[in-house]
Parts: sequence; structure tokens; C-alpha cells
Amino acid sequence: MRLYSFEITDCSLLSTLAFATWLLNIGDGRIGVPDKDEPRDSSWIRTPYSLLISPGPDSLQTLIDFVYGDDMLNDPTDIHLSHNRQDIQ
Repeated sequence: MRLYSFEITDCSLLSTLAFATWLLNIGDGRIGVPDKDEPRDSSWIRTPYSLLISPGPDSLQTLIDFVYGDDMLNDPTDIHLSHNRQDIQ
């Protein structure tokens, strides 16, 4: 849901699809090394370097902008947070 956007560029679409696939693979148990202490319930997952936000003075703002986007940050409404939006089907 959070990866969905009407205003996405082709370049962003490719990286968003790669990220979504990575998340789905984690959820399906295809990515991760079982934890030695709890191999049935836990796995260690290595985050690809391309998904990391570099440390720096603006890193927190960069993360906030990435997660919430301009629309939600500039005009926060209940519609932006709703799980039942009519335009997403």
C-alpha cells in the first residue's frame, strides 16, 4: 500500500518494484538466514546497500520524505492515511 503512487517516474517505478519484490521475498521466507538461537521463528536479513539512507545531517528528513511523500507531508488529511481509498483497486 505504501509503495503505491499515481505520480511515479519510470526510474522510480523500477526501484519501487525491486523494493516491493524484496519485501515479498522476505515475507515468503526466500530471503534471510535462520537465526542460530531461534531458527524456526527468526532470520537475519541483510538490507541491500541501495536501500540504505546515508548518514548525514538530512538523513532523518530524507527518510520522512521517502516514507510519507510530499502530498501527505504538505497536506496531511485522513484520506492520505485511509486504507479504504476509492482510487486504489
